[in-house]
Amino acid sequence: MLFNKMRLIKFVENLASLDFLELLDRLPDLCLFHRITGLRCPGCGMTHALVSLSRGDFQSAFYFNPFCYLLLLMLLCYLLKIGRKPKLLKLSILGALVIYGFSRNL
Repeated sequence: MLFNKMRLIKFVENLASLDFLELLDRLPDLCLFHRITGLRCPGCGMTHALVSLSRGDFQSAFYFNPFCYLLLLMLLCYLLKIGRKPKLLKLSILGALVIYGFSRNL
């Protein structure tokens, strides 16, 4: 039993030491919208931004995708049920994504 705990701790230590942004940079472009049109969709860079946020690197997160802050705030409101009208909150998230998608390609 102690051996399994030690293996788990070692696995978590190794996982924490990985550079996820370096690994993500080696992946091919997976966004079909970007490959077809050459334009960036609202989600392009979101994975990089969330990895940066998880490391506390707020400047890099903003560089990769500034919408991540607004999206996280809206999702937090939705999960905490701060808004009294969840349908309106869902529509506002969708509307913000569409507006951001258009504006980032101007």
